[in-house]
Amino acid sequence: MQAENEAPSTSMVHELCCAKYIALMSQGITRRITALFLVVLFLLGLPYAGLFFLAEVPPAFFEFPPRALYIAHEPFSWIAFSIYLFLILILFVLGLKIAIPRLRSLRIPNAGPFPICGWIGVGLMLASWGIAWSRLEVFAPLQSHTFFPLWLGYIFLANAAAEARSGYSSLRAYGWSYVLLFPASAMFWWTFEYLNRFVQNWSYQASLTLSETEYFLWATLSFSTVLPAVLATKEWIQSFFVDNEFTSTSAIQSYCGSITHAVMVVCASLLLLCLGIFPNALFPAVWVAPLLLIYSFDSLLIKNGFCFKASQDQGIELLVWAVAALFSGVFWEMWNFWSFPKWIYHVPYVNAFYVFEMPVLGFAGYLPFGIFCGAIISLFGFRAKVRSL
Repeated sequence: MQAENEAPSTSMVHELCCAKYIALMSQGITRRITALFLVVLFLLGLPYAGLFFLAEVPPAFFEFPPRALYIAHEPFSWIAFSIYLFLILILFVLGLKIAIPRLRSLRIPNAGPFPICGWIGVGLMLASWGIAWSRLEVFAPLQSHTFFPLWLGYIFLANAAAEARSGYSSLRAYGWSYVLLFPASAMFWWTFEYLNRFVQNWSYQASLTLSETEYFLWATLSFSTVLPAVLATKEWIQSFFVDNEFTSTSAIQSYCGSITHAVMVVCASLLLLCLGIFPNALFPAVWVAPLLLIYSFDSLLIKNGFCFKASQDQGIELLVWAVAALFSGVFWEMWNFWSFPKWIYHVPYVNAFYVFEMPVLGFAGYLPFGIFCGAIISLFGFRAKVRSL
């Protein structure tokens, strides 16, 4: 009887997670590949197709690394700012309505040992942060290469914090399979870099000094940390709840039928097609259109996929992914602020009231982005929590 009640060992958790990962990837793998292919095809093909409606495509559009600003961004507008603020406040109220009933299920933390990888993460973060923000000449050659170790440290720390609270982290559970998230993340963010060419909402100072090869390699290495960082943050936030799977009766059932999903695909397609034609008006489509596409194709093609399961928990799963991206985004923007080189923003209509380098309303883009991250991570077979051990 005692053996039956013992908690599973780390090796057992690791073996079970790897087995579940293989099972998830083998289940409906054709449908997963099809959904991912369609999302990528729409995101890459439609904005470029829209350029044929322009009288002339700016030659700088094809420049790599991107250096020139060829889009004239509209100045600040109180009317546009107020409209966006109103919409964001509506989403905020809806988020509170979803979250508040679950606050009473907050976990009383079980103080477990803090994993050694967390202390390694703290060391990496402090060292990289210090070098990135230092203006000492001795650190100058290293300053442009601190992004990856800084965020690798964050990933280690967030995984350790989640494990200390809940006894679970994907880094520990999936072992070497976890490494697959890094190249997936690099390809994932390069897609957003491509979409940014049509609106030019951000640009990198590093592109002014690096060669084509250097820019591609260092950017790819940096982009590889995005998905692991959001996943680790999500697991840490999720560890505050007793029920880490957030299972409950549905309040937003996936009764959105095929017609609704088809309408979502059409809307996303029109937004992407017109993105390069009306970059100032449609810049939010960079974050909204991918979410509409992944939600629709995931729901239509994958049985019990991310979006179906997210619809069974009163929206809390979607909310936690969104908050995880926003939480990570605060650190992205903070660490970027005094780093060199760094990225800067060119956001039309709302380019005021900056927090670090980001216009304050720009942080709203992290919300749909976080849900999109969750759907992509799920599509690759990872789960933020294994249901039963």
